[in-house]
Amino acid sequence: GGAGLEVLLVSRRTKPSYTLPAGKLEAAADAGQFDRCATRETLEEAGVHGEVICDLGFYTDFSKDGVTRHTRFFAMASVGEAASWDEAAQRERRWVPLAEAQRLVASNPILEQALCEVERRACQ
Repeated sequence: GGAGLEVLLVSRRTKPSYTLPAGKLEAAADAGQFDRCATRETLEEAGVHGEVICDLGFYTDFSKDGVTRHTRFFAMASVGEAASWDEAAQRERRWVPLAEAQRLVASNPILEQALCEVERRACQ
C-alpha cells in the first residue's frame, strides 16, 4: 500500500538479495495459464493475494548450466496480505517504490527489464 506505485519484492533463499515472486508453471495447479501461476507463486512466496492488471510479456535468460529460460511477468494489484504463508519462514516480503526496486534488482537483467516495462506501460 501507500501512495504511488510500489513493487513487491521477496528475499532470496540462497543469498542476501531480493527478487520478484516467480516460479514454474504447474500443469495441475495452473491449468496451463501463466497468470494463474503468477498469482499462485505470489501467494506462496509472499503471502499476497493479487489480481493481474498487466501482462509484461516473456523475458529470456540462461540458467547457471547454460539452459535457456523463458520467464513471463505480470503486474498485479494487491488485494490482500496473509499473516502467514507457505514460505514465510524462508522469505521476507518487502514493498518498495519502483525506483528502489529497480536499484535492488539491478544485478539481474530480466528483473530490471520487467520493472522498466512496468514503468513504460504505466501499469497501475
